[in-house]
Amino acid sequence: MFKWPAWQVSVAGEALVGWTPRRAISFEKLDKIGQGTYSSLVIFSTTTRSLHLKRVRFDLTDLESVKYMDHDLLGLASIPGIKFSQPQVKCYMKQLLSGLHHCHSRGVLHRDLKGSNLLIDSNGVLKIADFGLATFFDPRNSVPLTSRVVTLWYRPPELLLGACHYGVGVDLWSAGCILGELYSGKPILPGKTELHITILNPSRNSTSSIALESEYFSTEPFACDPSSLPKYSPIKEIDAKLRDEAKRQQRRPQEKQDSLTRRSHERKLIPPVKANPSLAAATENPYLRRCVPGHSTRQMQITKDMTSNNATSGRVSYSGPIDEKQECSF
Repeated sequence: MFKWPAWQVSVAGEALVGWTPRRAISFEKLDKIGQGTYSSLVIFSTTTRSLHLKRVRFDLTDLESVKYMDHDLLGLASIPGIKFSQPQVKCYMKQLLSGLHHCHSRGVLHRDLKGSNLLIDSNGVLKIADFGLATFFDPRNSVPLTSRVVTLWYRPPELLLGACHYGVGVDLWSAGCILGELYSGKPILPGKTELHITILNPSRNSTSSIALESEYFSTEPFACDPSSLPKYSPIKEIDAKLRDEAKRQQRRPQEKQDSLTRRSHERKLIPPVKANPSLAAATENPYLRRCVPGHSTRQMQITKDMTSNNATSGRVSYSGPIDEKQECSF
């Protein structure tokens, strides 16, 4: 019988309780719906249901780098009815900034901070994950870097403007977006293109250590201890997406019916256009025909349509006499 690998049991034994391992060949691959630097998200099917499976590659020689985390911050924030208290928000932000300080002090920029890349275990401990876009940097020796990094909703102004020389400010901007998201319950700078994102002054950059010493963390209510955070059922970004998609599927039949009802009601409100004999006769006037360039059938039809749709007047209006050699336009 196929068993869970020993390394997986050692790092995530509790999460595997009640689950039976199955080989990949027992699933039918339907489609790949996501791709990251170190993982891919694929839809598989069985005889009874469809599953979203994530394939991850990592170094098995460094088992300490593998740890099971129950949640990501985006998944937690998306739970219906959940609103973080200020001590909870400060707790998460303090851990995030401490992690950034650890990275920045060692010359590492993350460059892709967002809620789904912040993992949280059952004890409330937050870990920064997904370093696929990370890079080394030296503030004393700036070298050109690509600006095509950081998920759009969390991308700082200097990168939106195409800057190739930047530092820790890009991560701190993303951290600020996450802070606003924790308070508002939704992304604060959503947009489909770079033009939809608000451009602010990129010069007011700080450091993670300065942020940790700010008045925000030194005033009441203080950040709570991670161990005192509420316990939640395991949830991640993909769970939130699947829940939202299920809600959309349930709403679609009703939205379609509402749309049909609205269109039917609108058709009843539009009165029929009554024909105007005097206007129809006017379009046959040879004097009017001469003023239409080319005397084309199409142009005459357009003129006829324009005048026949005018139910407020029985005459053709114009600004003055028209010379036979003069061209007029409609």
